[in-house]
Amino acid sequence: MPVDENGFLGAEILHWIKKHRNENQAWFDLCLKLNRLCHTILPTFQIDNNNGQEVICATLFIRALGFYQAAIILAERGLINEAKVILRSLFDVTFAHCAVAKSEDYNGPQNSDSVISYTWEIKGGGPSGTNAKEVSAFI
Repeated sequence: MPVDENGFLGAEILHWIKKHRNENQAWFDLCLKLNRLCHTILPTFQIDNNNGQEVICATLFIRALGFYQAAIILAERGLINEAKVILRSLFDVTFAHCAVAKSEDYNGPQNSDSVISYTWEIKGGGPSGTNAKEVSAFI
Protein backbone atom coordinates (compact mmCIF):
# COMPACT_ATOMS: atom_id res chain seq x y z
CA MET A 1 0.00 0.00 0.00
CA PRO A 2 1.68 3.23 -1.12
CA VAL A 3 1.98 6.14 1.28
CA ASP A 4 0.03 8.40 -1.09
CA GLU A 5 -2.95 6.02 -0.85
CA ASN A 6 -2.93 5.29 2.88
CA GLY A 7 -0.90 8.04 4.48
CA PHE A 8 0.28 7.21 7.97
CA LEU A 9 -1.80 4.03 8.13
CA GLY A 10 0.01 2.07 5.41
CA ALA A 11 2.77 -0.47 5.92
CA GLU A 12 5.31 1.93 4.40
CA ILE A 13 5.18 3.97 7.58
CA LEU A 14 7.51 1.41 9.15
CA HIS A 15 10.30 2.90 7.02
CA TRP A 16 9.58 6.36 8.44
CA ILE A 17 9.38 5.08 12.00
CA LYS A 18 12.81 3.47 11.65
CA LYS A 19 14.22 6.65 10.05
CA HIS A 20 12.85 8.95 12.75
CA ARG A 21 13.97 6.65 15.56
CA ASN A 22 17.49 6.43 14.10
CA GLU A 23 17.75 10.20 13.63
CA ASN A 24 16.58 10.85 17.20
CA GLN A 25 17.79 7.71 18.94
CA ALA A 26 18.89 9.38 22.18
CA TRP A 27 15.47 11.01 22.64
CA PHE A 28 13.52 7.87 21.82
CA ASP A 29 15.76 5.82 24.12
CA LEU A 30 15.03 8.29 26.93
CA CYS A 31 11.30 8.15 26.20
CA LEU A 32 11.30 4.35 26.25
CA LYS A 33 13.29 4.28 29.49
CA LEU A 34 10.75 6.58 31.15
CA ASN A 35 7.91 4.47 29.75
CA ARG A 36 9.44 1.31 31.23
CA LEU A 37 9.84 3.07 34.58
CA CYS A 38 6.15 4.02 34.56
CA HIS A 39 5.17 0.45 33.74
CA THR A 40 7.37 -0.77 36.61
CA ILE A 41 5.54 1.57 38.97
CA LEU A 42 1.99 0.69 37.85
CA PRO A 43 1.75 -2.78 39.43
CA THR A 44 2.99 -1.41 42.76
CA PHE A 45 -0.04 0.85 43.23
CA GLN A 46 -1.98 -0.02 46.35
CA ILE A 47 -5.10 2.08 46.09
CA ASP A 48 -7.73 2.45 48.78
CA ASN A 49 -10.95 2.47 46.74
CA ASN A 50 -12.58 4.52 49.49
CA ASN A 51 -9.98 7.27 49.16
CA GLY A 52 -11.03 9.57 46.31
CA GLN A 53 -7.65 11.26 46.19
CA GLU A 54 -5.82 7.95 45.67
CA VAL A 55 -8.30 6.77 43.04
CA ILE A 56 -8.11 10.05 41.12
CA CYS A 57 -4.30 10.18 41.29
CA ALA A 58 -3.99 6.62 39.98
CA THR A 59 -6.51 7.31 37.21
CA LEU A 60 -4.74 10.51 36.17
CA PHE A 61 -1.36 8.75 36.19
CA ILE A 62 -2.71 6.08 33.84
CA ARG A 63 -4.32 8.70 31.60
CA ALA A 64 -1.05 10.67 31.50
CA LEU A 65 0.85 7.54 30.53
CA GLY A 66 -1.57 6.95 27.64
CA PHE A 67 -1.08 10.51 26.38
CA TYR A 68 2.70 10.11 26.75
CA GLN A 69 2.70 6.93 24.68
CA ALA A 70 0.39 8.48 22.07
CA ALA A 71 2.77 11.44 21.67
CA ILE A 72 5.70 9.06 21.12
CA ILE A 73 3.75 7.04 18.55
CA LEU A 74 2.83 10.20 16.66
CA ALA A 75 6.36 11.61 16.84
CA GLU A 76 7.98 8.45 15.53
CA ARG A 77 5.68 8.63 12.51
CA GLY A 78 6.64 12.25 11.87
CA LEU A 79 3.35 13.74 13.07
CA ILE A 80 5.05 16.36 15.20
CA ASN A 81 2.24 18.94 15.34
CA GLU A 82 -0.24 16.24 16.28
CA ALA A 83 2.16 15.02 18.99
CA LYS A 84 2.28 18.57 20.37
CA VAL A 85 -1.52 18.60 20.67
CA ILE A 86 -1.39 15.37 22.65
CA LEU A 87 1.40 16.80 24.83
CA ARG A 88 -0.92 19.67 25.75
CA SER A 89 -3.41 17.08 27.01
CA LEU A 90 -0.59 15.36 28.90
CA PHE A 91 0.28 18.66 30.60
CA ASP A 92 -3.36 19.31 31.55
CA VAL A 93 -3.61 15.87 33.16
CA THR A 94 -0.23 16.24 34.86
CA PHE A 95 -1.15 19.61 36.37
CA ALA A 96 -4.42 18.22 37.68
CA HIS A 97 -2.61 15.15 39.04
CA CYS A 98 -0.10 17.33 40.90
CA ALA A 99 -2.84 19.55 42.32
CA VAL A 100 -4.85 16.59 43.62
CA ALA A 101 -1.76 14.81 44.96
CA LYS A 102 -0.60 17.90 46.87
CA SER A 103 -4.02 18.64 48.33
CA GLU A 104 -4.06 17.63 51.99
CA ASP A 105 -7.83 17.74 52.18
CA TYR A 106 -8.94 16.91 48.64
CA ASN A 107 -12.72 16.99 48.49
CA GLY A 108 -13.29 17.70 44.82
CA PRO A 109 -14.79 15.68 41.97
CA GLN A 110 -14.33 11.92 41.99
CA ASN A 111 -13.72 11.29 38.27
CA SER A 112 -10.75 12.33 36.21
CA ASP A 113 -12.58 14.44 33.59
CA SER A 114 -14.25 16.51 36.28
CA VAL A 115 -10.97 16.90 38.18
CA ILE A 116 -9.33 18.55 35.20
CA SER A 117 -12.27 20.95 34.82
CA TYR A 118 -12.32 21.58 38.57
CA THR A 119 -8.60 22.30 38.67
CA TRP A 120 -8.55 24.69 35.72
CA GLU A 121 -11.99 26.21 35.37
CA ILE A 122 -13.74 26.23 38.73
CA LYS A 123 -10.62 27.13 40.68
CA GLY A 124 -9.72 29.73 38.04
CA GLY A 125 -6.28 28.27 37.38
CA GLY A 126 -6.34 27.96 33.61
CA PRO A 127 -3.87 29.84 31.44
CA SER A 128 -5.89 33.06 31.81
CA GLY A 129 -7.81 32.19 34.96
CA THR A 130 -8.20 34.60 37.83
CA ASN A 131 -6.16 32.37 40.14
CA ALA A 132 -3.57 31.26 37.59
CA LYS A 133 -0.61 32.42 39.69
CA GLU A 134 -1.87 30.72 42.83
CA VAL A 135 -2.66 27.46 41.05
CA SER A 136 0.71 27.50 39.26
CA ALA A 137 2.49 28.07 42.55
CA PHE A 138 0.49 25.25 44.16
CA ILE A 139 1.38 22.87 41.34
